[in-house]
Amino acid sequence: SEKDRRARESAEDMSSSGMVLNPESRFRRRWDITQIFLLLYVAIVVPFRVAFNVKLELWGFWFFFDLLSDCYFISDIFLSFQTAYYNERGELETKTDRIFLHYFRTWFVIDFIACFPGKLIDYMFGDGSEAGLLNLTVLLKLLRLARVARLISRYEAEFHEFLSKIQFGKLALIMGFLGHWLCCLWFAIGSLHTDAVDQFGEPVQGWVLRTWGAEDSSLSTATTMDRSALIRHLQM
Repeated sequence: SEKDRRARESAEDMSSSGMVLNPESRFRRRWDITQIFLLLYVAIVVPFRVAFNVKLELWGFWFFFDLLSDCYFISDIFLSFQTAYYNERGELETKTDRIFLHYFRTWFVIDFIACFPGKLIDYMFGDGSEAGLLNLTVLLKLLRLARVARLISRYEAEFHEFLSKIQFGKLALIMGFLGHWLCCLWFAIGSLHTDAVDQFGEPVQGWVLRTWGAEDSSLSTATTMDRSALIRHLQM
C-alpha cells in the first residue's frame, strides 16, 4: 500500500542519513525513560529547595547531579532537532529541514527557557546565596514538565489497551504534584520577611516566623530543635 511504501522510504532515509533518529529506536526509548525519572526529580526537588531555602553544597553530590541533569536536558534539545516525528497524516517525517522547523515552531522556546542556568551563573559570578532573582530562575526548570505530555502522547498509541490506566496515572500525578507545590508555596509565603508593622508597631510576620520565631526559617540554618519541631508539625 501507499502507506507501507512511505514507511519503507522513511526507514531508508533514516538508514542512509546518520543525522536522523528514529523515535521508536531502542536508544530513544531508553533516553525517554531516563527523562521521565529526571522530570519527576525536577517536579519534586525544585519547588522544595526554593520554598525551604535549601542550599546546595558547592561541588557536592547534588551539585554535580543537578549539573548532569541540566546537561541532559540541553543535550535533549539537540537530539530533538534530529529526531523524526509523525506528521498530521500519521506518517514518519524524516526530512532534516522539516524536523528542524517542526521542533523550532513547537517546543524549542519552552525547552530553551527551561535550560537557563541561572543558579550556575550565580555560583560563578555571584555569592551563591539562595536569595535573589537568579535563585528564582531555577523555577524555570518546571517548564520542563511540559515534556511529560509529549512523552505520554508519543507512546499512548502503542499502549492504547492501557489508555484508561494511563489517564488515571496522569490524573494522580497531577494531583500529587499540585499538592506538593501548594504546600511548598504555603511554607514559602509563611517564611517571607517584611518591613511592614501592625497597629502596635510589631513587625508583620508569616506563620512560620510567628510559630518558631527564628530569624532565618530555612531548614538549612534553623537550629536542630526548631527543625525537628517543624518537621513534626508538617507531618501532622
